[in-house]
Amino acid sequence: MIYSLLRLKDAAIAQELYFRLESEEAVFTDLATQYSQGPEANTGGLIGPADLGGCHPRLAEMMRVSQPGQLWPPTRIEDWWVIVRLEKFMPAQLDEAMRRRLLEELFLAWLQEESQKFEVLQSEVTPAQVTPAQVAPAQATPTEDAPNSPDSAAPKAPQLAT
Repeated sequence: MIYSLLRLKDAAIAQELYFRLESEEAVFTDLATQYSQGPEANTGGLIGPADLGGCHPRLAEMMRVSQPGQLWPPTRIEDWWVIVRLEKFMPAQLDEAMRRRLLEELFLAWLQEESQKFEVLQSEVTPAQVTPAQVAPAQATPTEDAPNSPDSAAPKAPQLAT
């Protein structure tokens, strides 16, 4: 998706800018460049292409139900008042770049899960709990089948007939 965003700390200014946009008294790009308080000010408020998964959940939901050109009134998202307009919605495509991104996300999720398992295991066994018997290799006990055991019958060399 491609969308335009104005991000402000002041609710009253956000409301005023929204009214200017709604009445077509101002252009989104100009207002974003002049008033937006985030990095989108450098792009005239234009963001994207971006995917819904990379957005704040509230913003993603707004974009999911939007129609292109729809302007949202100032909405509180965390510490900001945002004015958003969906410019273009593009369906996701499974190309090579998306495939790599999905693989990386899956790998990172797996790695995080394994790291958490390791941390749990590591916290269960602290050095104070480890005894020398746990650290030393286990010693084999003699058995009847052990070749070097004195109790075992060692194979005899074949006898030659004389």
